[in-house]
Amino acid sequence: MYSVIIVDDEAPIRERILGFLAKRSEDFTVIGSFGNGYDALLSGVPLEPDLIITDIKMPFISGLELIKRAKQELPLVQAIVVSGFDDFEFAKEAISLGVVGYILKPVSPEEIGNTLTKAKEALDKEYQVDKDIKDLQAKNETVLKVVQNDDLNKLVTLKSIPSNFLQKLKADGIFVEGYPNLLFAVFDSDESSDEISFQDSELVTYYLGQYVGEEFAHKHFATFESGGDQSLILMTGLSFRVYGI
Repeated sequence: MYSVIIVDDEAPIRERILGFLAKRSEDFTVIGSFGNGYDALLSGVPLEPDLIITDIKMPFISGLELIKRAKQELPLVQAIVVSGFDDFEFAKEAISLGVVGYILKPVSPEEIGNTLTKAKEALDKEYQVDKDIKDLQAKNETVLKVVQNDDLNKLVTLKSIPSNFLQKLKADGIFVEGYPNLLFAVFDSDESSDEISFQDSELVTYYLGQYVGEEFAHKHFATFESGGDQSLILMTGLSFRVYGI
């Protein structure tokens, strides 16, 4: 369900639009109704509506200015303009702002119904694209962690780092240049991994990560899995200090 704010300086128009939206309660819920653009910008936009239905000519801030400023804070927000002016310049600017509909007063049930359907379709598309991007980013981060884990496992076996592998480390987000000393440590639990439940193993990994993050907060380090154990590489130009758990 998508949230809506209604903005119009005529109370009867706001009530009429509210009535239309009540018939689409499965798709939209009204979270605010405002008599001018300033109040809508000050109190309505912070509510993070998905859809703004607004008049154009209002006190203080016009509907078009409201849409423009709202989109700066809410890039996915959609807008419908309801106006008493059949003005080409208004319509042109509204289109440039990407509104899904420009409706002339008096508002007819058929026209507002069709425009609300267009608004829902636009919102469905926007949020699906946004979800797909976030899912892709999450997958890419997971793949990158696997690649970095493999890189670090290879790194600890080397006496020196070949230039081509150094380039690969950089490309994968691992930067070891400028650190003449690399300390490798393995954190081994008192129990063998097959004696620890999966849930307990996850907890151990989590708390170990928290501990390492606090202990080496001012150091450059990387943690990774090596042979089933949690390992650490500490990169430093200073003398080594021995750390233990």
